[in-house]
Amino acid sequence: MKMAVQIVWIFLFLCSLIPFSNSFCMMTMPTMDTTECAYRNVTLPLGQTLTNYDDCLELRCLKDGSMSICGIGIHAGVFVPPNGCAISRGDKCAFEFVSARDHTLKCEAEIFG
Repeated sequence: MKMAVQIVWIFLFLCSLIPFSNSFCMMTMPTMDTTECAYRNVTLPLGQTLTNYDDCLELRCLKDGSMSICGIGIHAGVFVPPNGCAISRGDKCAFEFVSARDHTLKCEAEIFG
């Protein structure tokens, strides 16, 4: 009984962290007796990883046939730019803070002040 109570407390603690998590990942269910995983128009052999910079996704085909689909860079989570700034997609899905008035200019706001 004591172990069950500990498991419940650990579960509740982990659930309390969910509001602080802003990353984007999802998993597909495992598939028995398969040699590959598929997501949209992409098929990967078991154990392989593909980084798709067009959609800013990392796809992983796990050995149990499930697939991990995670956002990378600008699609990795929720970003809140400083006042006067906006978020722009940079090279290889990186995010950049740019001026909200002119997206061709880097953000001049004080970020950590």
